[in-house]
Amino acid sequence: MYKNLLLLLMIIFISISGCYAKRTAEFYIELGDNLRYEGNYKASIKYYNKAIDIDDKLSDAYYGLAQSYLYSNQVDLAIENYKKLLKLKDDTYYYTYLAEAYEKNGQYDEAIKTYKKLFTREKKDPYLGIYRYKIGKIYEKQEKFNEAIECYKESIKEDDKTKPYYIYYLDLGIVYSKINEKELAIEYLNKSININKNCYEGYYNLGLILEKENNLKQAKNNYEKALKILPEYKDAKERLLNINKLL
Repeated sequence: MYKNLLLLLMIIFISISGCYAKRTAEFYIELGDNLRYEGNYKASIKYYNKAIDIDDKLSDAYYGLAQSYLYSNQVDLAIENYKKLLKLKDDTYYYTYLAEAYEKNGQYDEAIKTYKKLFTREKKDPYLGIYRYKIGKIYEKQEKFNEAIECYKESIKEDDKTKPYYIYYLDLGIVYSKINEKELAIEYLNKSININKNCYEGYYNLGLILEKENNLKQAKNNYEKALKILPEYKDAKERLLNINKLL
């Protein structure tokens, strides 16, 4: 009888302790979240780690910790914690965060590999076009323009079925202008403007192409259109000032 009572008390104590520990860990996560939203990353990191010390299976703690490290420019530690997070919770969004951290750290090949993992998941992802676009941006950053073009075209193919994104056409036009494919550049820049009438970057980049061709009046017209949409657009102001000196 005494042994049974003692065992029962021990079970109750362990249950209460477990519930208390869980509540304490959740409290630390909440504290960490509030501090992270305020931009106090040093303090948020402290409380997320306290939560993990209590329970190292809390995905919310690893997410908050990784984000805090990322936004405080401790990218290696952010990557480490995104990886731990993915072991606990295989979520598409966490792969994108990890890829962005790799990119920020200059680990472009790892970033591309991480995005590509999203193409082989069983469930159809509605954002595949965006992931391909992000891979294209990495290729463009590396000046691998042919690879970037291929990614942007795949993005267009993927997302034009539902809603066309002007940014795909814009960046495709910009890359074509970088490799001196003037006609294709103009075609895609005009398409970006047709989709989004407020695409000031489309007008600006058209202006650059026309100015290079010494078509100064048309270049001026496009810079003015860009500035009408975004009056504080510094690059367009400078180009327009230079053209006005020549006309």
